[in-house]
Amino acid sequence: SRAGLSRPREVATDAAAKEQRMTVLIQGAGIAGLALAREFTKAGIDWLLVERASEIRPIGTGITLASNALTALSSTLDLDRLFRRGMPLAGINVYAHDGSMLMSMPSSLGGSSRGGLALQRHELHAALLEGLDESRIRVGVSIVQILDGLDHERVTLSDGTVHDCSLVVGADGIRSSVRRYVWPEATLRHSGETCWRLVVPHRLEDAELAGEVWGHGKRLGFIQISPREMYVYATLKVRREEPEDEEGFVTPQRLAAHYADFDGIGASIARLIPSATTLVHNDLEELAGASWCRGRVVLIGDAAHAMTPNLGQGAAMALEDAFLLARLWCLAPRAETLILFQQQREARIEFIRKQSWIVGRLGQWESPWSVWLRNTLVRLVPNASRRRLHQRLFTGVGEMAAQ
Repeated sequence: SRAGLSRPREVATDAAAKEQRMTVLIQGAGIAGLALAREFTKAGIDWLLVERASEIRPIGTGITLASNALTALSSTLDLDRLFRRGMPLAGINVYAHDGSMLMSMPSSLGGSSRGGLALQRHELHAALLEGLDESRIRVGVSIVQILDGLDHERVTLSDGTVHDCSLVVGADGIRSSVRRYVWPEATLRHSGETCWRLVVPHRLEDAELAGEVWGHGKRLGFIQISPREMYVYATLKVRREEPEDEEGFVTPQRLAAHYADFDGIGASIARLIPSATTLVHNDLEELAGASWCRGRVVLIGDAAHAMTPNLGQGAAMALEDAFLLARLWCLAPRAETLILFQQQREARIEFIRKQSWIVGRLGQWESPWSVWLRNTLVRLVPNASRRRLHQRLFTGVGEMAAQ
């Protein structure tokens, strides 16, 4: 019997008949959970989605979707309609704190691709909720017990109901409660950075190009997410054991003061911070490890492989997870499929997680000589090397949509 779970004594019945009577249970109404519900709806598979919060209210400000994320979404969403909710994103320019250019990165592989998209997080949630059967979504409800049966999981919810499930999916984010059933020894790793995300009223001169400024142990990013709103994120290097006094420290005015040494475009963005209409704070953490599944319980998205946001690929990985898991489960709805799912995903996830971690570490360099060295090395990276990285980033399981 698996650690932390008990096995009820049951007599096996006809597996095929029982499979039809059982549902897929998804915990978490974030990007991963809603995308998976849409995939299962398209496939005609019965599902139930539970969300611990009393309402589906996305936490966050802006979000970017590169071409691989959009390809995965195109399976169940009309991208033309989705693009009307935000702003097209051609790429991102990275600058030194003095305003000089370090490098440029596209949001797609070019060619026939339409590029990326930047929008308010709540706009993406609204698009994912559109058309879903609301009677299958229960808010204020969560999983309290999972018992593994011979060919199913018996799940007790906080509302007292019990469900025999052919599949249980933990899509409940970086603080996942389902993860303790699957991977009880999992621990989050702090990146050494803390981050504030905010929205300011502003329109960039070139609204299709995002930017990020690298300073001495701090970064400042900016992205147009609507015709009149810009998403800004600000990171600072911190020691985990010495957390900032959030109540006294995190005001837009005091945050802006940390970027007073920025020149050029960085200084222009820093001056906008006091006008913030939304301010969200969190430490940047990641989850690197081994097991995403046990029996018929599987983790997807941040619940399985939370990564730092330095490449803007966290949501994309969740969307790719939903895309692939749904297809594999339709072909073979059994526990072994979940092992195959992880095997097909983990190499790509691990590569992107490590690359994102490296970018974050580079952004934490503080001393003048180390910042000079970092900036020099970044400028010297050959274009061919950057193209290879872009190829690996933007070529994901979403390609299967065309098959």
